[in-house]
Amino acid sequence: MTDKQKKLAILTGLLLLWLALILFRVGLSQGGRPRLGSALLPGERLSGKPAAKRVDEVRIPPLKLHLFEDPLPRYRDNPRNIFAPLAFPGPPMPKEAKGPAVPPPPPPPPDPFLDEPKKLRFLGFARAEGEVFAFLATGNEIIVAKEHEVIKESYLIKEVKEDYILLSTPTGDKEVKLSLSPK
Repeated sequence: MTDKQKKLAILTGLLLLWLALILFRVGLSQGGRPRLGSALLPGERLSGKPAAKRVDEVRIPPLKLHLFEDPLPRYRDNPRNIFAPLAFPGPPMPKEAKGPAVPPPPPPPPDPFLDEPKKLRFLGFARAEGEVFAFLATGNEIIVAKEHEVIKESYLIKEVKEDYILLSTPTGDKEVKLSLSPK
């Protein structure tokens, strides 16, 4: 038997099996079992034999017509807006102040010694012949000064380090630290 004949034999066998299943199903639906979609009477069995009661004796339950007569509940006269924003109570009312309120004292005037260094920038330092020089900038002006030298007539360069410079008043009362400027 060749390969083509084997395939044809298998196909024929499957077709015969399919046809037998269809005939078997049609034969059952016409025989003892009820057809799909047909209704059974109350008390009737699947065997097709009638029940002990006849169809005339079957009692149909009464309809509850009073359920249709009840009116629907009325809607409220003022319907609630379910999309309205929620209203939360506000903060509590402040307590009454006793007597006239005393205004806070005005802030002290800014210290000119602390305001002027905000305009200065520490650019870097250099060491030459045992002395340390600091490079500062204010606006377009560049200042080169030695350690322990007075600049701008009010600042003493007290100490110069790699990443900061310490400025003080000539008397040494106040000090300001300037960090190395990134630019």
